[in-house]
Amino acid sequence: MKNFIIQLITFLLFCVLVSCETTPPAPEHAYPDLSLAQQKGFKKYLDAERYPHFKAFAAEVDGDYSRWGWGYNKPEHAIETAMQYCGGKGANCQLYAVGERVVKNFSQEQLSNFLREYYNEVLQFGNLRDIRQQALSGEEIKILITGREGEGVTLLHKIKFAMKFMASGRLKLQIIESKTALSSSNYGGEWWIEGDRYCRKYDKLLSGRTECFYVIKEENGIAWYAEDGALNDRIRFTTPLSSE
Repeated sequence: MKNFIIQLITFLLFCVLVSCETTPPAPEHAYPDLSLAQQKGFKKYLDAERYPHFKAFAAEVDGDYSRWGWGYNKPEHAIETAMQYCGGKGANCQLYAVGERVVKNFSQEQLSNFLREYYNEVLQFGNLRDIRQQALSGEEIKILITGREGEGVTLLHKIKFAMKFMASGRLKLQIIESKTALSSSNYGGEWWIEGDRYCRKYDKLLSGRTECFYVIKEENGIAWYAEDGALNDRIRFTTPLSSE
């Protein structure tokens, strides 16, 4: 009888130990290398509809502070923003995640390879040779868009927007409908022609970055492509050319 009791106790202890080893962590502790405050922020960050690509998450080392950047056209820009925001108050921050991937312990080579994969998976690409052949000249772009208005839906973020290319070189952007953290509102910026590319810079979006694109005329609208052939966006004109 004594031996049976000892065996039973041993078995129960074994079951407890196995259970402790195989039971997944509770959701609030799914990322044990983050503090509870950082985990709450990371859970929000992972909401793909509210914070879509490209995005990155930075966290304070041995602290509770964290910040992220999202909605950029390149993952590197999201990383720069996340690190800048996180370290803005003097916090010692490190890159924790890019997209949905935790990259905290990645080597520089691993990170570079992942960023390349991430970029190619998210974006749509056209044939660069065809894009260059079909792209409008700088003068053609200027004539086509000056003073005109258009509407579209951003490819990455599914945000419905309206845009006006003012003759003064100012750019007006109206967010009509958005399920992301970017609220419906009006934003200003600048547009200009540089060589044979259309360039823009928003006052309070995309960290005020300058971006330039090839422009291809489509039926009653335009599409613009990055230098590597990535399709950025397209709009449909809602106002005619003055000569039409």
